[in-house]
Amino acid sequence: MKKFFTLVASALIAIGANAQQFQLYTEVEENTYAVTTTLEEVKANFDAQMVSDAWEIGVALPAGYTIIDNDKFTMTAAVDKTPIYFSGSKCPDMQKEFPNYNGYMNVGSALGQNNWTGEEPANYEEIGALKANNHGIFAVKPKVDGVLSFGVYAGDNSRSIGIIDWSSETEILDGKPSSFVAYNNFRNDGVELDKEGNVTVKGAPAYVEGEVKAGRTYLLVGGANKNLTLHQIKFVPTGSSEPQFQLYTEVEENTYAVTTTLDEVKANFDAQWVSDAWEIGVALPAGHTIINNDKFTMTAAVDKTPIYFSGSKFSDMQKEFPNYNGYMNVGSALGQNNWTGEEPANYEEIGALKANNHGIFAVKPKVDGVLSFGVYAGDNSRSIGIIDWSSETEILDGKPSSFVAYNNFRNDGVELDKEGNVTVKGAPAYVEGAVKAGRTYLLVGGANKNLTLHQVKFVPGQGTGIENVETVKGAKVAPKKVFKNGQIMIGDFNIAGQRVK
Repeated sequence: MKKFFTLVASALIAIGANAQQFQLYTEVEENTYAVTTTLEEVKANFDAQMVSDAWEIGVALPAGYTIIDNDKFTMTAAVDKTPIYFSGSKCPDMQKEFPNYNGYMNVGSALGQNNWTGEEPANYEEIGALKANNHGIFAVKPKVDGVLSFGVYAGDNSRSIGIIDWSSETEILDGKPSSFVAYNNFRNDGVELDKEGNVTVKGAPAYVEGEVKAGRTYLLVGGANKNLTLHQIKFVPTGSSEPQFQLYTEVEENTYAVTTTLDEVKANFDAQWVSDAWEIGVALPAGHTIINNDKFTMTAAVDKTPIYFSGSKFSDMQKEFPNYNGYMNVGSALGQNNWTGEEPANYEEIGALKANNHGIFAVKPKVDGVLSFGVYAGDNSRSIGIIDWSSETEILDGKPSSFVAYNNFRNDGVELDKEGNVTVKGAPAYVEGAVKAGRTYLLVGGANKNLTLHQVKFVPGQGTGIENVETVKGAKVAPKKVFKNGQIMIGDFNIAGQRVK
């Protein structure tokens, strides 16, 4: 079973070229969100298998699918096959009070169906362990502090619902397990007062709410697989938090790099995160959002993804990019060089790709485009690549993760390497490939060999001339590059996708 960082970085189903992901939930009133689309629209916009997995009465979303993303919070499916249904025994009750709500999430878990104590999540270190058959869990990540709540219909039953503050792998190892923010043991069978002291009304919805913090991840869960109808989500910002500290900024159009300082990082991040990065940077937990704009989102894909502000490749980087102050130390369990494009097939969990003291970024485009990144590697032969990461459902359906592009390079001053790339001693190496809206892509380097990932670039749109690729052993690889007129060239195009005569 995958840990949380695996699930949130799972690849998603692309809805269409250059199109925003289909909106299941909309804001029905200020700060309140519900399903207002129709089953017919869902069938027209989602993969037929996802509809089939929901018994043809809804859609079963893959883990990591973004349901809501605005300036207040992001909400995603936390487990594979999170179901959104448009009919069921609780739907008529819901529509009596909310006639404009057309669907609901069938929420459930491996937790007991009722009478929770607040100790339950302590033994669940993986979201997968919380999953119940044919039921779902939502993950909410606030961008500002606020009050989070949701409501369910449960028929005439005793049930439990709750909001869990979900700990990262690092926090769990540090003795800070996941815990309830709030939970509600309720019954709505018409008894005037239940044993918790709550007034009950026959057939009425039940709610739970709690205060939440910007940047953390919260799970919305129900008890067991008992068909709790989660009909609405509410998030009311309190306005007490500043936006998340920006490590990466846009240094030129579509290009992003670290421009903050180590002193600012130490002032803005948890001291343990700085200590985990040897006091020369910060080690980010899996899921930490690094970039989030209208083009794409980039997060740390594995725990302790390090952003450093000094190192052996740092001086080389600053010769060419004096306004870049830091870099991600990228590495993986993949071989250090000479990749074939078959490597990711055996890696179903991002955690299995992790190398000690090295990191991986996950990029999720909001529109189609061209994604690239660059590294410094010293005078070595190395490999870097972009992996299209498959969801658990896709893997089970025989669609493993695969390379979009990779680059086996050397920059030791030899005129041409065996891949046909011109090399310049100490120069950076790049890789890029065409990517689709709604999917998740991993930026990876070979082994734990201190590759300095200094910039990430995402150019929205198609027709840049870079998306043409060759197929080698079933894997997509970038066209050959040359260094000409002071630029990295791909045919007649530079790294920005501009034609250079």
